[in-house]
Amino acid sequence: MLLKMLLKLNHKSLIPLSLMVSLLACEGGTTGAGANSGGPPIEGGYDNLYLTGDWIGTISPDAAKPEYLYYIRCGADGFAFAGADSRDSDWSDMDHTTYSWVRESGAFTISIIREDELTFFEGDLRAGGLIAEGRYQKVVGGDSRGTGHFSAVISGGPGTFSVGDQLPGLWSGEMELPDDSMLAVSLEINQFDHIVSGNINGVDLNLVDWTAGLPLFYDIDSVGRLQSSSFSMIDGSALNMELMLVDEAGEMLSAKALHSTYGQVYFSLSKN
Repeated sequence: MLLKMLLKLNHKSLIPLSLMVSLLACEGGTTGAGANSGGPPIEGGYDNLYLTGDWIGTISPDAAKPEYLYYIRCGADGFAFAGADSRDSDWSDMDHTTYSWVRESGAFTISIIREDELTFFEGDLRAGGLIAEGRYQKVVGGDSRGTGHFSAVISGGPGTFSVGDQLPGLWSGEMELPDDSMLAVSLEINQFDHIVSGNINGVDLNLVDWTAGLPLFYDIDSVGRLQSSSFSMIDGSALNMELMLVDEAGEMLSAKALHSTYGQVYFSLSKN
């Protein structure tokens, strides 16, 4: 199955032959929820151990789309066991196979394989393994579904994101609709991480049942992932926030949500 898919996607997409060969080499590897497969350990310089930990960063699409947040969590062997982005991927709760390879120079590849979806991160480690940058690509059914540039830093671990730190302030940005049009969005979050006001294209957030504000909670406080939540607007429409991420500096908030009127939407907000 993987061989057929790789041959198809290599013809249509931008995946280099070297990566295709590496993936074919691990086709017989272990599968399952967060299972790993990969090459031999590397001696000297950088190695797979430099990927260990939680990585948080941004993806800047080549297409004319707003940049968005993502994270990858790697185990002690350097293989990714969980991750998500605020556009369309969540590798935390589904069966997937991962592959990692770090060269002595710091060049690395992380691939995540789930059914007919392949996600690749190819880049370089620098600053002693604290920063990662490179190219990103997602392929579904052999067809490229997006390319771009990624940058990430290693997280400080649990407690990196905390109440009253990254979220409080005034936020503004856009909500992207399925037809690629944008609606203006504003949000105010107080020092307790409660939303105290919000507006989408002139329609206010309904806070009648939340006199102290609508609370936000971290799901994973090492990567800035917030718990899923549901909001309603005063016009009766509703939002199911499926995945929300904030960056460590508290400057960017991105999310994907299901809107009762528009369907799948995406938020890209920055702090004023």
